[in-house]
Amino acid sequence: MANDNDRPRISGQREGFALAGALLAMVVVGALVTGSFFAASQEHAIGLSARYADQAMYVAEYGAQQAMATVPKSLLDTLHGTMRIDTLAPKGANGQKLGTDTVWVRSLGNVRIFVSKGVASSRDPRVVGGHRVVAIVSRTMNVSFPMDRAMQLYAGIKVSGSSVVSGKDTFPDTTRTQFTGWKGQGCDTVGLQNAIVSKDIGGVSTQGSGKIVGPVKFDTTLNANSFFKFGDANYNALASLANIVGPGGWNPKPKPSATGGVCNTADQQNWGEPGSLDGSATIVPACSNYFPIIHVTGDLKLNSQGRGQGILMVDGTLDVSGGFEFWGITIIKGQLKTTGSGGHLYGTTMSYDLGDLSNDNTSIGNSVAGLSTCAIKRAAANAPGFNRAIPLRMHSWMDLTAAGAGF
Repeated sequence: MANDNDRPRISGQREGFALAGALLAMVVVGALVTGSFFAASQEHAIGLSARYADQAMYVAEYGAQQAMATVPKSLLDTLHGTMRIDTLAPKGANGQKLGTDTVWVRSLGNVRIFVSKGVASSRDPRVVGGHRVVAIVSRTMNVSFPMDRAMQLYAGIKVSGSSVVSGKDTFPDTTRTQFTGWKGQGCDTVGLQNAIVSKDIGGVSTQGSGKIVGPVKFDTTLNANSFFKFGDANYNALASLANIVGPGGWNPKPKPSATGGVCNTADQQNWGEPGSLDGSATIVPACSNYFPIIHVTGDLKLNSQGRGQGILMVDGTLDVSGGFEFWGITIIKGQLKTTGSGGHLYGTTMSYDLGDLSNDNTSIGNSVAGLSTCAIKRAAANAPGFNRAIPLRMHSWMDLTAAGAGF
């Protein structure tokens, strides 16, 4: 019979199992840790990629909008083929530039295609920022004003004294040195046009030596849109672009001003330099190409020998005397009144009179309201915000990145 001491020990057969188990556990833990690090790095890379893609998209959209807002209509109208523009990239909250952007403009008749490539900036030199390419289809902004009438009235007008409303197209004598700002502007005349276009033909009259030169047209179709809608812009949109905003009851003394040979556009009483009819004023050439939009939120009284040019918008009544002279587009929601030595408004003048046909406009003294198609064209061509492209109403924007558009 065998002795128990002669049986083999079971525990002796398991020597080294704990070590193998520990090694296996370390391998498993290491694999888990490695997998976690890999997954985290992949997640980080995906996050960076998404971040730079979004950043590049923002840069591309910003560049396209900047190009559309800053490229002048005159350049777009003469563009043939493709033009490249390097725009300013936006900056982040810390002031660091978010990327670089390049815009290409292609002209197809009245349609312009802005293609913008934005590349995001990366703080990590080992990482290349993403890029996106977007395109915006646009057309040039169409802002139009009446070109065939000295005055457009919802109500009538009484012309008395030695005042004149003239449909004879005119512009300053460019042979005079005081009118250097008009030289080379392509100014020409279109002959005699309407002196007055009015909804209330019965309210148009003359007294004394008052004269109306040119046809007086009766137009029953005139409505609010005839006075406050100008193609792609309306009165409120125009007012939002104003360089100069004055309160109701304002009584400024407008005259051009410059500092160091530079037009002082910060001066709210600098309305540009149209020149001087009688040659007596001291001309400020630096302001000859400054055509502000002036918006007055109530009544406006001008009783000085001043002058200006551009687009004048008055929410209330415009009262002019003292020989003030304005060249461009005058839009009045209320009445027009001129007295004494009166005012001189050249271009086109529109007075809505709040739709009240019982209140006629009055012109007393030696006031002049004359048609000047050149003054209208110059004011519209140089007004801030007009000379730009605007997106088409539908399907104007597209992302070309996935299409493989390369530049």
